[in-house]
Amino acid sequence: MKFFLVLAILFASLQICFAQEKPKAELYDEVVNMPCDELKGRIEGFFVQLGNNPNSTGLIIIYGEQNNQLRNYQYKSLIKDIIVNMGNYDVSRVTFVHARSEKKLRVQFWLVPLEAEKIRYDEENWDYVLTAAKKPFIFDYDDDYPESDCPTKFDSAFYAKLLLTNPNLRGHIVIRQRSVAGFNKIRKELSKKIIQINKTPLDKIKFFYAKPDRYTAVEYWLVPLKKK
Repeated sequence: MKFFLVLAILFASLQICFAQEKPKAELYDEVVNMPCDELKGRIEGFFVQLGNNPNSTGLIIIYGEQNNQLRNYQYKSLIKDIIVNMGNYDVSRVTFVHARSEKKLRVQFWLVPLEAEKIRYDEENWDYVLTAAKKPFIFDYDDDYPESDCPTKFDSAFYAKLLLTNPNLRGHIVIRQRSVAGFNKIRKELSKKIIQINKTPLDKIKFFYAKPDRYTAVEYWLVPLKKK
């Protein structure tokens, strides 16, 4: 009799133990510095899986490339652009985190059930300081081909944040239009976004008029100040 009583207690304890075990997050996919068109396909697959698992959320962990802060920021912005442009998915179900930098940029896509165990990674603070910027370079551009396989949208808040965080940088915006009237119209729209909405000081931005070419309509430059 005592044997069966002990066995029953042990069985009940095991049931409680298994019932209390937390679900585990699942690594759905991992990409290493992947080009835009391939990345888009992976992200679409990730959101399909999220749709099939309504009780899970998505976690995107970005392991940045060492000494290449701008590349890391731009890749995160690219992923967000792809998600927004897909249009059919709930972006609020996904959280982005920044993990420690490595030799190569890589991104993990996790499916995280409710009350799942925390995924282990070393978090890293991204301060948006571009220490390596020594020469002018194009930060982003708007093109005349919105039907591209991987269209992106200029992030004025991100551009403004870089200008505000880096006192040694200025923003030069080259607007390529056939007429001065067209140039003035776009300049007014961009001024509202960058200066009024994102509170960028006037002395941080300059606009330049240029003739159109085959590829770009607007170029957003980051220009380091010359040392005196």
